[in-house]
Amino acid sequence: MVPYSLLIPLLLCLLVAILVESRFSVPYEWKSVDFTWPSSRTRDQAIQNGRYDPTKIAILDVDVYDPANYGHSGPKRVFVTTPKFQPGVPITLSTLSSKQAQDGSPLLEPFPSWSSQNEKDCEGIISVYRTQIDECGRLWVLDTGKLDTFTATPRKLCSPQIVVYDLQRGDKVILRYRFPDSQLEENSLLITIAVDTRNAQCSKQFAYIADVNGYKMLVYDVDRRESWPVTSNYFYPDPKYGFFDLNGAQFDLMDGLFGIALGPLQNNVRRVHFHSLASVKEAWTFSSILLNQTLFENNNTPTKLFSLSDFDRSSQSSSEVMSDEGILFFPLLKSNSLACWNSKTVYRQENFETIYKNDQTFQFVSGMKLVNNKDLYVLTSRLQNYIATGVSDTTQVNYRILSAKISDLTRKTSCDVARFDFTGYLTQDAFVGSNLQHNNVNKYPPGSSTSSGYFNAQGSKFTSFYGHNKKQSSAVDNGNRVNTGNSVNHFSNSNKEAIVFPN
Repeated sequence: MVPYSLLIPLLLCLLVAILVESRFSVPYEWKSVDFTWPSSRTRDQAIQNGRYDPTKIAILDVDVYDPANYGHSGPKRVFVTTPKFQPGVPITLSTLSSKQAQDGSPLLEPFPSWSSQNEKDCEGIISVYRTQIDECGRLWVLDTGKLDTFTATPRKLCSPQIVVYDLQRGDKVILRYRFPDSQLEENSLLITIAVDTRNAQCSKQFAYIADVNGYKMLVYDVDRRESWPVTSNYFYPDPKYGFFDLNGAQFDLMDGLFGIALGPLQNNVRRVHFHSLASVKEAWTFSSILLNQTLFENNNTPTKLFSLSDFDRSSQSSSEVMSDEGILFFPLLKSNSLACWNSKTVYRQENFETIYKNDQTFQFVSGMKLVNNKDLYVLTSRLQNYIATGVSDTTQVNYRILSAKISDLTRKTSCDVARFDFTGYLTQDAFVGSNLQHNNVNKYPPGSSTSSGYFNAQGSKFTSFYGHNKKQSSAVDNGNRVNTGNSVNHFSNSNKEAIVFPN
């Protein structure tokens, strides 16, 4: 017989495990993916000619449009992506239909239409990994322009592009931007987009894009209709973590920059968090740095502009999101779990909270969105099997959409916003021993010339482990390029971010 002194802790552990696993619901799941075809004959023909092969289709990302969040009535719309990894994937972007397949899973309705996803027309969309719906109900679609990216012979059909649909105005296309070849590598693959909105009208916006194979970030300024590449050693994969062993599937995947999460907007500045898939490190920089195009001319990017964590996660991670209060949510792929980190604390293992774990339903998180800063939607799958074998086993559930309220996930943890004061987010030195260190603004005023580091308008001081190479630079002041000698000052009339590069 088990002594009561041992039984009580065991029961408590069991109760905690049950609570952790019960916080997410699973509203949708699929064994295989099917669509709302124009006719059964069209579907049969697509199967015969190889255009549709359910074993070759993988759902990768999810996002949710709820009209109630924008003061409108109507049903929620759930968007999913099915990148054209291999031949056999007829559609890359869809909404969930009310119609169901024979097994009860939702059929996918091509968005915005079948004709808009014609591979012969670059005015449509070709292959999409991830999307984002902004604060004004507009769907940002990042189109790779490439087919067969999981094969030995990927094909580039069109230039990669951003296409924005206004979901509140009949899905009207309100923006299309094609990235110039000069900013891309031959193997570039744009897979993640993070939209930085600066006002309630969404009239001032930027986007940060992950080039997973080109090992760079692309920054897009909506007002200027201009983009520029940002390079950093921190966008590369770590060879030590390019091998994956997930739920019995083993494969090599040297993916670089993958996850991007935007911190809260304070004093018109955000922290932009990011990591490579083949890595256990987290990194970040200020938005004011990324938005200063002159800092990245000639691919000469000082390492001091970026901060890398001294401490490691327990495994590789994929997509990530951050709440308005500065809580980072990220999956731990090896343990089929979801963790959170309160950015008011140091980024290290003891400050991570595992808030969900399920070895069946939480395998390989490939998409994650925070809707209205309340509801977390996660796309999980057996993607590790697809990567290892090239096909999906359609006899078992392969893809799931999970949802939960972040207040339920974080209750009574260090990520519970009800328990902490979250002011002063930007002043925290989250990465101890990292390149970016913070000091008082009065001690280090903007524009100070000092050999000890790098300053921004909010009084942050940056020191570097790698030294600094001076170079003649110029800046933009109200749209005009101004020579600044050995320093760079960027004053934007609209975002009023200012940074100074010291002598």
